[in-house]
Amino acid sequence: MRSPSSRHLPEWDDDWQPPRWNTPNRGPGPHRTRKTAPGQQATASRPRATFADRPREIPQDLLQLAAAPFITALLAAVLWLLTPLPGAGPSPAPLFIIALVQIGAIFVTRDDRPAPLHLPWLTHLAATVGLLPLLAIQVSLLREPYVALSEGSAWPVLVATVVALGFAIVLALATAVRFWRQPDQASLVFLPAALLIPAAIGQRAEITISRALAILAIAMFLGAVATVIAAPMSLVWRLVMPPLMLGAEIILLWIAGYGPVFHETSGSIVRVLYLLLLFAAIVLVIVVPLVSIRLRRSSASLPPPPAPGVFRP
Repeated sequence: MRSPSSRHLPEWDDDWQPPRWNTPNRGPGPHRTRKTAPGQQATASRPRATFADRPREIPQDLLQLAAAPFITALLAAVLWLLTPLPGAGPSPAPLFIIALVQIGAIFVTRDDRPAPLHLPWLTHLAATVGLLPLLAIQVSLLREPYVALSEGSAWPVLVATVVALGFAIVLALATAVRFWRQPDQASLVFLPAALLIPAAIGQRAEITISRALAILAIAMFLGAVATVIAAPMSLVWRLVMPPLMLGAEIILLWIAGYGPVFHETSGSIVRVLYLLLLFAAIVLVIVVPLVSIRLRRSSASLPPPPAPGVFRP
């Protein structure tokens, strides 16, 4: 019977008794058991997944990065096959067609598109209409039979080399700045432009429109292949892939007989300019990701921007 002093206590307190001090702990008592939902029981019994057990994500951004060079290579290959047709002639119209397609891709993919899908087009456009024609002019001047500083005939090729190298350097720096958030993507985007240099200087004859299309198709295709191969790799291997692909192209061109051609009547300046071009291509491929990494670290050390409406002295 309940005592008058305990009438204010809840009903379940009258039936509760403290457990024995020497009873082994067999879990919560019958009055303290909390029901668990079936979904929570399944979650609790499920083993905790570790980082090694997680499935590998598909690098969609890097695969999208290969779209621009692959489309450019495909279009250049088709136009190269059509150049021997009657009426084609030495007109630069195929390069203009490729440039128009690239410009159209820039405008189509500029809004609401991921960065790897629309940013590479500008670099490949500059390589198509800027770097490739400059290399063609420079290589044509190097093919002259009498090129020597002592004769005064090396100045045109020197100017052409400086202009081509300057354009390549500006293109490399612009790519590094535009891809400062992803240094590995910067090197892969600049790779087709760097691949144009060994392919151009290894030509045995004058670079016509047909040969220029073939050079462009090979360089862009190798750049797309390198991007696809490097996509599932780690960050270190993605940074190493562009120099490896450039070195592989130089070796394959040399084995196929597309190495530099030197006239017996030319001076040593021709060999120096050939080596300068190859050295510049290798250095730029290595420097582009380093510049992007430097810009990324510099941006991390900057203070955050002020909130809207907050004045910073």
